Amino acid sequence: MSKKFPALTIGTIKPEECIAEYIYLPKVAHLDDSAIEAMIDFRLVKPLIFNKTELMVAARRAMELSDLHVALVLDSHKQLVGLISLEQILSEKSVKMVESRRVERKDVQLSSMMTPLKNVAVVDFAKLKYAKVGHVVSTLKTIQRYYILVIEHDVNNEKSIVRGIFLASHLSRLLDEHITIDPLQAKPLLELIKKLK
Repeated sequence: MSKKFPALTIGTIKPEECIAEYIYLPKVAHLDDSAIEAMIDFRLVKPLIFNKTELMVAARRAMELSDLHVALVLDSHKQLVGLISLEQILSEKSVKMVESRRVERKDVQLSSMMTPLKNVAVVDFAKLKYAKVGHVVSTLKTIQRYYILVIEHDVNNEKSIVRGIFLASHLSRLLDEHITIDPLQAKPLLELIKKLK
């Protein structure tokens, strides 16, 4: 037998008792706030997802229309193989790549522009329990990456799930302070991991 749910008590409201406009306060963050509060949580925000064969111009349009300027890239087996950001698509590097390969921009697939999964900086969600926004900002500046992927270990099936992401652009808006990232200064991820341990 299914559980019975009683109906909610409803009422009415007079026009003079209701304000029809909303007051939106911009969400802000401070360096000493909890890092988790500034993370884009994929349980609350659906991530952009593309197949690696998707054309770069289509991905660019989708990202420009979204608040999320980064996307997960999957292969034909729905396995995560990389990430792509709007910054990468608009970068000088992408222009040079198109010119060097002598292909038209409209024909470039994400697989040739994305950051492969092995080069994506990742942090474990469990390690964020005591982390502050300042720790994340410092990490982004140290590694000179636009984003850090957040994974959460699923003990039931011994796999990791993509829980969320930290974006330099998103944190810049929250902090009202530009986080400068220069991908040309980025060191290989393995070298950084050894240095930061």
